[in-house]
This record gives sequence, C-alpha cells and structure tokens, in this order.
Amino acid sequence: MTLSIPEKKAVLVAVDLAMLAACIVAAFALVANIPALAALEVRSQGFWSAAFGLLLLLVAYLNDCLDITSLRSYWRYLRRWWGACAVTVFVYLFIFFIFGRAASASGGEAGLPRVVPAVSLALAALALPLARLAVDRMLGLGRARKKCLVLGAGDSARAFLAQASTLRSEWMVCGIVDDDPDKLGLVIGGVEVVGSSADLPGLAESCGAEEIILAVNREMNPSAIKALMTCFEQGVDIVPVGLATERSLGRVPLQHLGDRWLPPTFWASNAIPLFYDVLKRASDILFALLVSFLTLPLLLIAALLVRLTSLGSAFYRQVRTGMHGRPFTIYKLRTMVNDAEAGGVQWAEKNDTRITPLGKFLRTTRIDELPQLWNVLRGDMSLVGPRPERPEFVEQLEKEIPFYRARFAVRPGITGWAQVKHRYVNSVEDTKTKLEYDLFYIKNRSLWLDLVILGKTAKTVVTFRGQ
Repeated sequence: MTLSIPEKKAVLVAVDLAMLAACIVAAFALVANIPALAALEVRSQGFWSAAFGLLLLLVAYLNDCLDITSLRSYWRYLRRWWGACAVTVFVYLFIFFIFGRAASASGGEAGLPRVVPAVSLALAALALPLARLAVDRMLGLGRARKKCLVLGAGDSARAFLAQASTLRSEWMVCGIVDDDPDKLGLVIGGVEVVGSSADLPGLAESCGAEEIILAVNREMNPSAIKALMTCFEQGVDIVPVGLATERSLGRVPLQHLGDRWLPPTFWASNAIPLFYDVLKRASDILFALLVSFLTLPLLLIAALLVRLTSLGSAFYRQVRTGMHGRPFTIYKLRTMVNDAEAGGVQWAEKNDTRITPLGKFLRTTRIDELPQLWNVLRGDMSLVGPRPERPEFVEQLEKEIPFYRARFAVRPGITGWAQVKHRYVNSVEDTKTKLEYDLFYIKNRSLWLDLVILGKTAKTVVTFRGQ
C-alpha cells in the first residue's frame, strides 16, 4: 500500500531526527579519539549540538526541504538542504561571536562550545541527504503514486484528471470507467475510457488499483453500486472525487459540489466542541497581548517611517465584513499612497502602483498587519480564519460565487489557510480558489490546523514570501 503524503512527511521527519541523533553520537565518538579534546564537557557540547541540529531542521523546513515533490528532483532538494546548512552555520557563528566575546571579556571560557556541534553539523550536512535518498529508494516517497481508476467521464472527472497530471499529484490513473457506450475508447486528459462499471472489479485487480475515484454526479444504477461493493470487499478504497481533491489540495473544490453538499457536510461542521472555541479565544487574547508587547517598538518605528516617507496618516482604517456578516473597522499600517481610492473602490493587485516602496516591504514582512492585534483583542477577529473582505466586494462575490457567504460562519483572521496556500487575490476567479481554501478551513478547523497555519505564516514572514 502506498503511503499518503502526510505519512510520507512523517517518515521524513522521523528519518531526519534519527540521523541527527546519530550524527551527534558519531561526533562525540570522533572527538573522544582525540586526546586533547577527550575531556570536553559533555552536557554543554550535547545541548548545543542538539540545539543547532534542531535549528538546522527548522531552517530546512522553512526552505521547503519537507516538500515531498522535491525528492522527484534530488539536485533541487540538495540545493535547498545545503542552503539551509549555510544559514545554520551563519547563525552558529553569529551566536558564538556574541556569546564567546562576552565570555572572554569577563575572563571566562567561551560561552558556546564549538567542537562537537561543528562536527555534528558537518556530518548532518552529508548524512541526512544520503539517508533521505536511501529511504526514497526503498519506499518510493517522492516517486510512488497510488494507482487508481476513475468512475465517470464527466466534468468532475476531467477536473480530477487535470489535477492528477501535475507534479504534486499523489495518483497514477490507470483508466476511466463509464457506462456510456459512446465514451468507450475516448481519451480524456491522456487517460482512456477502458470499460463500464461492470468491469471495475476485474480492472482494479489487473492494474493493482488501490483506490477508485468516484466522479459520478448522477444517481448510480444498482449494477455500478454492486461493482463498487465488490471492489471494496477486495480491499480497494472508494473515494468521492470531492474528498480526494480536498485531501490532496487542502481545499474544497467548488466544481465538485452540488446543492446537496452544504447541509450534510458544511453545516454539520459547526458541531465543534465548546472547549475549542473557548481555548481558541483565550489563545487569541494571550497571543495578541504578548505579540503587541514584543512588537510595539517595531510598530512605532514603522509608523514613523510611513509618516516620513509619504503624505497622510500612518494608520489606515477600513470597514470589513466579519462573523455573521457584521461590519467592523479594521486597522492597518498604511502601505499605499494617500487617497489611493480617490477614483473609487478597486481590487488591490500584486504589483499595485499605488503601493509605496516602504509599503511593499511592510506587506512582504506582514508588519502592516500588526495593528489588527487590536481587532483580535476586541473580538472582531481571530489570529486564524478567513481574511475579512470589504462590503463593496462581498455583495458582488455573493452573487457570483456559490457558498461565498459560508465564510462568515467563523471569525475572520489576521492569517488563514487561504493566505498560506494561495497567491495574491485580485479577481473573482482567484477569489473562488481562495474560497475553496476557506471552506476547507471552516470544515476542518481545529487547534492543530491553527498551529499549522501559524507555522506556515511564520515561514512566509521569515522567508520574505508575503504579499
């Protein structure tokens, strides 16, 4: 059975941690064979070796070394990994410079050990890529895909096949099955219609299919249901196309949804345990207070720079639509020229000429969002949730996009699943994709998903990938 993408990532993390520990042990063994170094203080050497090893793994994560698809191009992975090693060495030397000089000035020994951490990092730079290569060769983490058959040859099947043909797909489609005899032999997305639903059990067995993707939007006939049950009894998973796409892309695809989807799936997701809402609100308040205290000097400096570099107020207020459709006032540092909407309300674009040079930096680093911590404290917003939209756009989007109003089921957030997964939004089509990510968050919201989003947001900020 082929591992899922989360399972593959878990294997990679386990391999990395195991190899890191092995490198630290090996470093101690090598140093012990050098008489002049054999008496090194073990506790300090071990602590800093582990600390810098974990820093290396963190930097590697920020540099996308945990991306499964990177293993399909091993040299791309090596570039990312060795780039992470270089950053870690720089941080290592910087911290040693600070601690070592301070310790020397006081007449003590260097405050940061060098020998074992340096040897362990050098070993890890070589050993971890080799371990990943070996595991990939044994388990096929980067290359193995699940074999599947697709039942149905309509629009949903076409959309799924387009996704399955991409580099990031987890499927290898062996064939399409449809009960329309006119479609037999038809090639859709590079995959042939090879039979009818009655042929499913035999086709699944012959090609070794692990899943059947159910891309049928109409009522199925009894013979098709019987064939699916036979496949299920043979150990083949039956996965609705919407659920398969949701699992793979992390969003709820609108093209696979019908009128029957909303009541049983989305409304049922509101049965969230009370402790989640209470703990989420408490976490929002504590985090907002802590970050406000830590970033207040940065916010004041940024506000001063905004005033000095362009005309107008440093802060910007705007009405947005919040939970249950209620309007509220959002606060931001101004990143555009004064009176940017003198000609009327318009979409912000990625390379918007109204954005000031300083404003571009503030957006990239997300510093312009810091005043929204006040909105979090007031209860207008949460740390994590769908980004609040302007009422002028909401009225238009509700008319053009199905289920758009579903976003108002939760508090809007400073950051969200759509922000860490999708590019800049400046059109109705982009907003549809953004909504798919928002629906995924609302349907699957949990404290763990919130932590994942906050981690990805930190990664975006640290790597200057913000918009």
